[in-house]
Amino acid sequence: KEGTGPKVKYTDSVSVLFKGKLLNGTLFEMEKEPITFAVKDMIGGWKEGLMLSEKGSQIQIIVPPQLGYGNHKLDKIPSNSILFYEIEIVGIK
Repeated sequence: KEGTGPKVKYTDSVSVLFKGKLLNGTLFEMEKEPITFAVKDMIGGWKEGLMLSEKGSQIQIIVPPQLGYGNHKLDKIPSNSILFYEIEIVGIK
């Protein structure tokens, strides 16, 4: 779903709702209340996807390991995982 207004910039902070899943459907994170991030501090896949979007956008992105967490193993994310995100941009600052 397309949003309205100016696109997200690298220097912005965004408030988002999101779900993160592995390709096998395993949910590894979900935020039901808006959480705010600085775009410059996000993984590469999020940066690329968000900077193509506006406030109110609902996007789905598939993040390959090299734009995600690479060979780092996180609590619920195996190393070299391809990640699927559903993101809604609720605010831009």
